[in-house]
Amino acid sequence: MNKKIKNPFIKQCLKEFRYLETDFGFKVISIVDHYYGIGVDYISSTAGVRVRYEPRERYIFIKLSRLIDGKMPKYDHENAFGLNNVLILRSPKSVIEPKPLKEAFTKTDLNIMLKCYAEAVRLYAADILMGDFSIFPELEKIVKERAEKYNKVNKIDGSI
Repeated sequence: MNKKIKNPFIKQCLKEFRYLETDFGFKVISIVDHYYGIGVDYISSTAGVRVRYEPRERYIFIKLSRLIDGKMPKYDHENAFGLNNVLILRSPKSVIEPKPLKEAFTKTDLNIMLKCYAEAVRLYAADILMGDFSIFPELEKIVKERAEKYNKVNKIDGSI
């Protein structure tokens, strides 16, 4: 990744998550800078971390993955989970809620949130970063329970 980085979110992301490279042996495999999503993807020999900011949705998310054939799964609810799911289990008070859609993020907001997310990954997902995915079945259960609750509250029939 020798390309000159101009996007301030990507610069800050590379700074805050640098420890993935220095402490956990990850490498940057892609930098995305599109109107629909901005971020950085990292992989190690066993795990992946995807950091994304979606300007239209005004949302930052972190996805932690078990690599499949050396790659991060795209849509896999058994091998990839959002950081907030990990936080729900390990530190519920640390869950980072999205801002209401009417409010735009400032550069300061983005920097603070990236710092918080980076610290949360280091503190609460170090086992995943090191290739221990034993928490994944429990995360899958949480995601399914939340989806069922959402469907019930919103009267959505989950059948096809």
